[in-house]
Amino acid sequence: MSIPSPKEGLQAKSKVEIQQALQLLKKNLNPEVFQVHGPEWKAIDSSIRSLSKVIGEEAGKDLSQAGLKLVASSMGPKGLGGMMGGGAPQGGGMQPGMPMPMPLGAG
Repeated sequence: MSIPSPKEGLQAKSKVEIQQALQLLKKNLNPEVFQVHGPEWKAIDSSIRSLSKVIGEEAGKDLSQAGLKLVASSMGPKGLGGMMGGGAPQGGGMQPGMPMPMPLGAG
C-alpha cells in the first residue's frame, strides 16, 4: 500500500466530512419540519443533489478508504510503527517485574 500525499489525505478528509454533512442534510429534510417544496425544502434538496453529484453517494468503500488515508497521512513514521505493532515502546509505563514505587511520605 502506497503512502498518500498530504494533499490526498486532505481531500479524503474533506470527502468524509462532506459525506457526513450530506447525511445531516438528508436527516433534516423532513416534511414535519419544512414545508415540502417550500423555500427551505428546495434549498436543502438542491444542496443535497449538488453535493451528491460532486462527492458521490457511495459511502461504504469510499469512506473506508478515505478514513484509512486520513489516518495514514496524519501519522508520522513513529505513529505508524506504533499502529502496526512495531517500533520501540513509548516511555512512561512501568517495566514488567519492577517493584512498585513507594508513595511519598511512606517508609
